[in-house]
Amino acid sequence: MITINSTQENTQTASTPLFQDWGPIPNVTNVFFSNTIFVLLIPQAIEFKIKDIIGTQQAQGYTEFRLKAAQQFIVNTPVYWIMQSSYINNGYPNNFNTIPITENGMSFTFLPLYQNLNLLQPGVYEFVHSFQIEGRQNNNWVNISNYLHRLVLTISDDPITFTPSSLSFTHYQNTPLPSNVVTMNGNNWKLRGKPGLIFSSDNQDVTITTENNVMVATGSGLAEITITLSSYYNNFTVEQEYLNNTIQVFISDSIFGSIPYNVTILNQNTLLVFPTEMTFNAIKFIAEALPQSLIISTSYDYEISHPVWMELTDDIDYFGNFPVPVKKVK
Repeated sequence: MITINSTQENTQTASTPLFQDWGPIPNVTNVFFSNTIFVLLIPQAIEFKIKDIIGTQQAQGYTEFRLKAAQQFIVNTPVYWIMQSSYINNGYPNNFNTIPITENGMSFTFLPLYQNLNLLQPGVYEFVHSFQIEGRQNNNWVNISNYLHRLVLTISDDPITFTPSSLSFTHYQNTPLPSNVVTMNGNNWKLRGKPGLIFSSDNQDVTITTENNVMVATGSGLAEITITLSSYYNNFTVEQEYLNNTIQVFISDSIFGSIPYNVTILNQNTLLVFPTEMTFNAIKFIAEALPQSLIISTSYDYEISHPVWMELTDDIDYFGNFPVPVKKVK
């Protein structure tokens, strides 16, 4: 039962602040380039969100904060394949430099501008951004939080394609387990999963095996692979590595790329209500209060009690919204 306070009086309540976390999540961006089929890589902006620290519990005991950033090519890179002009936000800290954190909601936009790709040999290359929030305690700077983002570039002379580039699962425990479909195309491709994922395919040319407790799908040409969560996700506790991980993509036995995925677990007992507070404004004899919608999500029956000046309608839309009008102010 959802109870709305029936006391008809004006109250002032402090709202709970919403703090920004690190982003993007997943923290891997995959790009692909073929030496045999020239396709221009179109830059796609990546927005780095800096975790809020001011006003949080983690901020206690520190007098000031700073952000340290670093950028680095991973693996032996014969040429720079990203231009230094790729940063389009003013104030982005130079490599291994720091900037002060004086407010929450910080973000930087990275627009990777590619160059010299035809000079790279087939393989996998990485460009890594790392961020570190430090707090000043007495005369020492202390590491508080870290974030790392990997831009993974795959160069291939025998290209394969796969879609989508990432997967997301949402599962209400003890209900049918959700699935996603990955479409593969090319010669001698292979998908290697992670524990907790089940592979299947209606394509008879696709071979599905199990290696070291993970499922592997191999094939050539166009095929769809269905990826389903296993019953492990109905456990009371689900380990973090099962919630955020990657499916590896191979050409033969050479790594070609990866498909990051995340899993959101919801318990059937969960009752979601939005908003948690409602404010109605009216001017007596002049203007009535406008109706508002109450969103309720649960698998259980529920009951709503409300003050006498409020009317509820049973006109529920597709999304579970309740229009909540009020009686005329007299």
